Amino acid sequence: MARIVVGIEWGEISETVPGFLTTTAMPATFNIAHGLATGFVSYAGMKLVGGRWREVHWLVFAIAALFIWRYLAIPGGG
Repeated sequence: MARIVVGIEWGEISETVPGFLTTTAMPATFNIAHGLATGFVSYAGMKLVGGRWREVHWLVFAIAALFIWRYLAIPGGG
């Protein structure tokens, strides 16, 4: 997993923050799914807020929305 970190565009904040959050959320929560959810939601959110939503495939937004719905709909967050 550490080799993948080298491929992150460290000069681009909308790429760096989701990558960092994903790689730190997985071991912090002891759950790969929570780490991936954090990555999808933060990536889609940063691109949306930054006005660069056209760079992202619509499925990324759909998956991020499903993750948000899952964690808001289930009492206790899962």
